[in-house]
Amino acid sequence: MRSRPRIQGFLWLALSLLGIAWAVTIVSGCSSAPQTGGAHGGLAAPGLIRGDWEDVGVSMEIAVLAIEATVVESRSDAQSWTFALLTIRDEPGHVVVERRGEDQVVVHVSIGRFGDAAREQRLIRAFADRLQSLYGREFAPLK
Repeated sequence: MRSRPRIQGFLWLALSLLGIAWAVTIVSGCSSAPQTGGAHGGLAAPGLIRGDWEDVGVSMEIAVLAIEATVVESRSDAQSWTFALLTIRDEPGHVVVERRGEDQVVVHVSIGRFGDAAREQRLIRAFADRLQSLYGREFAPLK
């Protein structure tokens, strides 16, 4: 009869340790940093691109096709363009293009609720390719 309290004590200790391990795992998983980030609240690291400012809007309209998305809203002023995107998977996207000098822009991109670095970089590359293909021209063929 003496073994029963020892078993209950061991069981209590084992369950306590298991509970602590579970709590540590949950807490550490919830506190991890997002995969993408930067100075613009989750937007991917910016890239400097050479191109004509008046071609930014049309270049983005073409570039979003590379990530199966569409522009649902855009706003512009003398120094920046802001685009709201929606992907084919119904995920939101956000792009900010800032003017830097006469013929350069900086692009900041966020795709999806938690970021998607591969698609963000693909969009930046597609945008850069289109903007640079139009640089100094009135039109350029689509690739």
